Amino acid sequence: MLSVFTLIFPIFALIFLGWYLRKRDLLNDSATTQFNKFVVWLALPALLFDITATSAIASLWQPGFVLSFTLAVFVIFALTVVVQKKRNMSLSESAIDGLNTSYANTGFMGFPLLMAVAGSETQAPVLIATIITVCVLFAVAIVLIEIDLSKAVSLRRLIADVSLKLLKNPVVIAPLAGVMFPAFDIDPPQPLLTTASLLGHAAAPCALVTIGLFIAGSHTSMKGSCASVISFVITKLLVHPALAYIIAVLIMPDNASGIFYVVLLSALPAGTGPFMLAEYYQKEAAKVSASILITTVMSPFSLGVIIYLFQ
Repeated sequence: MLSVFTLIFPIFALIFLGWYLRKRDLLNDSATTQFNKFVVWLALPALLFDITATSAIASLWQPGFVLSFTLAVFVIFALTVVVQKKRNMSLSESAIDGLNTSYANTGFMGFPLLMAVAGSETQAPVLIATIITVCVLFAVAIVLIEIDLSKAVSLRRLIADVSLKLLKNPVVIAPLAGVMFPAFDIDPPQPLLTTASLLGHAAAPCALVTIGLFIAGSHTSMKGSCASVISFVITKLLVHPALAYIIAVLIMPDNASGIFYVVLLSALPAGTGPFMLAEYYQKEAAKVSASILITTVMSPFSLGVIIYLFQ
């Protein structure tokens, strides 16, 4: 459990630094928006491009793991969206809430945690989980948000309107551009990869600092949202990994290590993706930041229990 605490310390440190800078008025309220725009328009797309452009297609061919992890992610996401819609939430707000319960912090915590627990053989499963979470799930959420915000009145106009917005969205376009290189067995130009890597490494720290800035400068009331945040935390840390375990056992009953990887990755706390979208689209970022903070605080205990049970 100590190793888990060690892994999450940088997360708290960066959030605290953002909070401190805002409280000292070294950065003002507009910094939150500007930092987030930098992540959404530059750093995150660069990270997605780097991941997909440098991924070996053969190493990603783990059908049992892919199916298990993907099903768990999207069942939790879909159930949350449906439940929130029944509570009269908008589709865009429901989509962000769906990310709160299904978007695991695989990129920031997944690689070092599984490396420490099970060694270098875990790098491919973590990469797969990161692509599914950061590329596919994130893109689906953006599609739902854009559908909700679209002013189109006919189905044809809606499809055209949303498609045009997606084609202009770097978070969607970057991984599609990156995957073309391994798909056609082309080596990406090294200067391009270096640039993408430099920008991509800024995505997670900038997003975490932005959360700190938002918390320090937010005057948004959380009244009425506490129950939602608690349900998100329980779903992310308990329901999501429990469902992942059931699905993984059914799909690959003889693959004990694969089941462990699926469960542990599903049990990771919420990543910064939901906050980036919430702040960018101005949709209840206070509730999202609270979910990220609480799941991160509680994760050493839930992850420690899972590691203990499987080892």
